[in-house]
Order: sequence, then structure tokens, then C-alpha cells
Amino acid sequence: MGMTKKKICILLTSCINPNGMSFTKLQDPELRCQQYIDAVNFYLAKTDLQVVFVDNSGVDISNHFTTFITSNRLEILTFNGNNYDRSLGKGYGEALILEHALENSAVIRSSDLIVKITGRLKVTNVMALIKQAYNIHNLDILANLREMLSYADSRCFIGSPAFFEELIAHKAEINDTEKVNFEHILLKTIHIRMDAGHRFDLSKYFIRYKGMSGTSGTTLQHGFLYWFFKNLKYMMRYRLNK
Repeated sequence: MGMTKKKICILLTSCINPNGMSFTKLQDPELRCQQYIDAVNFYLAKTDLQVVFVDNSGVDISNHFTTFITSNRLEILTFNGNNYDRSLGKGYGEALILEHALENSAVIRSSDLIVKITGRLKVTNVMALIKQAYNIHNLDILANLREMLSYADSRCFIGSPAFFEELIAHKAEINDTEKVNFEHILLKTIHIRMDAGHRFDLSKYFIRYKGMSGTSGTTLQHGFLYWFFKNLKYMMRYRLNK
């Protein structure tokens, strides 16, 4: 299928004000807000895709992006979605964001594929991943599997709306306290969809992140040499799996 045959959008998930969220070390709302604003600007500048930004803490950053919203380049949704048992962790909140996006986003309803990215992070090689997804016929899910293919990276993956619906259907199983993380349910959903005959593809490239982890509070900054050799390994792995 050619690149012009699919409509793809970027979904940025956000929790600007975690308000004591369990398993989240980066708590400063002002710092988090600026990181989200910087990330939105990055994807607006580096891609020509529509961007959907969804925040579950009731904070609205629309005033920073009036022109992009008016031109239908950016859609911003905000809701109060943190009123759940905090012991379930941020992964459960992430699932609620995805659910809200699928139910309320006009952009997502008209898209064939959704690039889900944790909102504060910049994926500097995002266009390479998007081009890979564009060129895979009937793609259902493209993800980076780690830890001997036993762990799915939830920070960035590309899926069909049907895949996201299946993922959300299993949100009740997410419980960080019980060590059942969002990443585990993401991997489970991949297996379910594959067993049903849907198309899964490994990320051909090592995803290059730039930003700060909300979970650990550490800075993510892949230097070129580190990324280059990791990327070479991923491309070889991709070819071997074909």
C-alpha cells in the first residue's frame, strides 16, 4: 500500500499535574508542562501529520497553540482522569487516556494508524518509524520488543484503532502494585492480535528518545554513537526476522 493510501496521526499522552501519582518521580507540574509544550512543538515542526494531545489531569495548554488548532493541525483534549485507585499506577492512567482519545478525538476516528508517544518525549527518528509503518500492508501494530522479545516498549508504538480498542479492553488487568504494568498488557495484546491473524511488525529502528523519564526522573539522551550501534543491531535483527 502506498504512502498516500493511509492516514496516520500522532497521539501524545499527557499528565501535566500528577498530584502525587504513585510510581512517578517527576512531580513538578510547571516543569512537566513545559516539557509537553516543547514536545508538541517538536512533532509539529518535524512532521506534517495531525497531532492529538490528550491530558488526564485537567490542564489545558490550548492557549499556546491557537494557530495550529485553528488550522486543524493540532487537536487538544483534556479531562479529569486521575480519580482512580492510585495503587494501580500510571499505566492504568495511560490506558484511560487512550480510551478517552479513541472516544473523543475526531482526528483519531478518521485515522488508519496511530503513533502513540509518551507526551514529554521527543522521538528524534520518528519519521523513519512512520515511513516503515506506511509501507507495511494491513499493519495492525508496530512496536519495539525488548528483553528477549518479552517486553513491549510502551513509550512509542504504532497501531490501528482496532488494536488500541483491544488494548483498552484489557485495562482492568493493569496494576503496577501487583507488577502487572502497561507494558505487559501491551505485549499480551500484541500476542492476541497476532493469534487472530493480524499483522505485527518489529520496529526496524532503535527508537531514539530525547527527554526526561517521568517514572525515574532521569534524562533520556541517546548520543549518536550509542544510537548508531544500537540502530545497526536493530536493523540486523529486523532482517533476520524476515
